[in-house]
Amino acid sequence: MKKIVTILTALILIGIPFYVCHAKFGIGLPSVVKKRVEDLDKKVKEEKEAERNHSPNTPAEPTPANGAKGCPITQDIRWSGGDPDVGDSVVYDVYFGDSISPSLVSAGQLGTIYDPGTLNNNTVYYWKIVARDNHGESAIGEVWSFETVIIRSWKTAELIETDDGAAANPRVAIGQDGNALAVWHQHNSTYNIYANRYVSGSGWQTAELVETDNSGHAVSPQVAIGGDNNALAVWGQWDGTRENIWANRYISGLGWQTAELIETDDEDAFEPQVAIGQDGNALVVWRQWDGTRYNIWANRYISGSGWQKTAELIEMDDGNASYSQVAIGGDNNALAVWGQCDGTR
Repeated sequence: MKKIVTILTALILIGIPFYVCHAKFGIGLPSVVKKRVEDLDKKVKEEKEAERNHSPNTPAEPTPANGAKGCPITQDIRWSGGDPDVGDSVVYDVYFGDSISPSLVSAGQLGTIYDPGTLNNNTVYYWKIVARDNHGESAIGEVWSFETVIIRSWKTAELIETDDGAAANPRVAIGQDGNALAVWHQHNSTYNIYANRYVSGSGWQTAELVETDNSGHAVSPQVAIGGDNNALAVWGQWDGTRENIWANRYISGLGWQTAELIETDDEDAFEPQVAIGQDGNALVVWRQWDGTRYNIWANRYISGSGWQKTAELIEMDDGNASYSQVAIGGDNNALAVWGQCDGTR
């Protein structure tokens, strides 16, 4: 028995695991000896683990942050890296470009910063980093992205009408779809009202005549576009006897409709202004002579019904009123303003 214990003790001291001794000799050990065997076994495993090479740290902590917007066109990219194994060296392959599968732009660089040079405005760039250590192990980072700042700039000026007559007094409105309408008056024996449409993504179309009454000059056009992207143009026009207020409606997809007289008073009317609400309803205001002074009048266009039959006088003070303006809010309520003489100023 003494000989067996002596052999067993020697085996334990030279680091042979307990389970080998137990299997060979078929005996148990005191708990303190068993603990010593387990500790020695753990130490052996740790030493083997320490000798094994680990992959580099996966590239992380991108700058700019993934998905960042409004980055300058001089933006550098940065990341964190390194290696868990003391003494290992790491190099990095940088992939960068405006494709979701960026190209290799720098291979085997030592630092964790890359300067891509001057970038384009309003562009999404994608990038990823692959870390490689001196034992051939690697770690591939995820694909990150950022967007450079949007810088607006004017394009080249364009001629939007080609008629021989003098054109003046242009006005413009833009719809929620990015399409726009410009209106102006142009001389062709008389002054007429013309319009041209800008289609987002296509550009300017061909100028069109939006009224066909040549009995007198048509001048001072105004235009507005509603939440439904339909438009309304208004202007003043001489009929040979007096100045009237006219309007024409542009329906998206259908074009200009027929011009309509929207006031029927016997006296001169001037300077129409127009606004359209989100619901497609519109208001037009203007100044009109009553034989004694100028007043402010209005008429309302109701989508699906048309113009109201009778224009309304919206102020009744004794002084001359002029320079009216109108606006419609998101709740489709409207506000009209004007200047008016009170006898002194």
